[in-house]
Amino acid sequence: MTSRELIIKTINLEKTETVPVTLYWLNPFARGWESRDPSYSRLLEFAREYQDTFAFAPIGDPNFTYYLEATKEKQDPFVYNGIGNLGIFFSSTDGIKYEVKKTVKERNNILFETTIETSKGILHSIDRVDKDVATTWQMEPLIKDIKDVEKILSLPYVPLKLDLSQFLTAEKELGDKGIMGLSMPDPLGAVVPLFNYSEFLIQSFTNRTKILNLLGFFYERLYQLIKCVSEEVKETVFRVFGPEYITPPMLPPEYFDQFVTRYDTKLVRLIQESGNFACIHCHGKLKPILKAIMKMKPDMLEPIEPPPHGDLTLLELKERIGSEICLMGYIEFSDLEFCSIKEVDKKVKKAIEDGSSEGGYILLPSSTPIISPLPKKTEENLIQFLKSGRKYG
Repeated sequence: MTSRELIIKTINLEKTETVPVTLYWLNPFARGWESRDPSYSRLLEFAREYQDTFAFAPIGDPNFTYYLEATKEKQDPFVYNGIGNLGIFFSSTDGIKYEVKKTVKERNNILFETTIETSKGILHSIDRVDKDVATTWQMEPLIKDIKDVEKILSLPYVPLKLDLSQFLTAEKELGDKGIMGLSMPDPLGAVVPLFNYSEFLIQSFTNRTKILNLLGFFYERLYQLIKCVSEEVKETVFRVFGPEYITPPMLPPEYFDQFVTRYDTKLVRLIQESGNFACIHCHGKLKPILKAIMKMKPDMLEPIEPPPHGDLTLLELKERIGSEICLMGYIEFSDLEFCSIKEVDKKVKKAIEDGSSEGGYILLPSSTPIISPLPKKTEENLIQFLKSGRKYG
């Protein structure tokens, strides 16, 4: 059985002879920055041999947007281009005046200063990309006052012109070694990064209607984007992020229904009805929102963190939702950074024992390394993760 077949059967909750094992965001067949970094070469070699690969590109993820722009010469073409230019707030930039100013600072850190003109006034933000760290840091959010919401809502919508050429090339190159994936926000995942996080939580209490208007604004755009993309691809994983921003104790459970379930349920159906797979990404404690997740009925849920970061064991999750949703994860990345090789082996063995009964479980860590050089201990533990996954799975 090929890796692609194994992953698809597992997503479909079919019992298989082996458990899919993956580092998830680390694609050893891509031509990304890791492939150019000597400290990752040994890990990539093991991943090519042991891993069932997910080939992801981030779509509209603020953690990656400016980082990819700052390091585009080091990026895999599919990861950098994704599905084409995403414009401003998932709309073509036709008729919108905007500017992105790039400034190289000390230590080769790069600042991106964004200015967007709207009929209601100016929006302005600053983001930072640090050398050898694969993420983006928010320095100044676009929304600094609740009045800024109206500025965003005033912007026109012009559908994007998609370019799936790099997706199709990457899919052909990947072949049966894995499955393609697109990681994109739900409305909440698009809205929260526009604020300072604590300010978003405050405004959710004091100006809930404004927040709902903003969520609706992004829902319409994301629905159209996913509709267009999902009509062109098949058996692709649409990884939807955003729900974790408001899981209790950050906001009460009823907010989850209003800010997440009402939108994501429709997005999940859209993805599934097009012949693709819907995956909900949600770190943290799941117990208070488990019924809401069941209502959304995704194909997959990750990264299902063990206690204390999570609040349900893998056995409990298997019993409560494992017959309906493929569970992915249960290995904390921090353990792969700091535990001994024997401890990693033990944790992987336990996860596979608890998760693999009756199928529907994929072994993956809660995160992927984003720094260079890769620490030696992390390298050794990630390799052990792969070895143990194949040994017990």
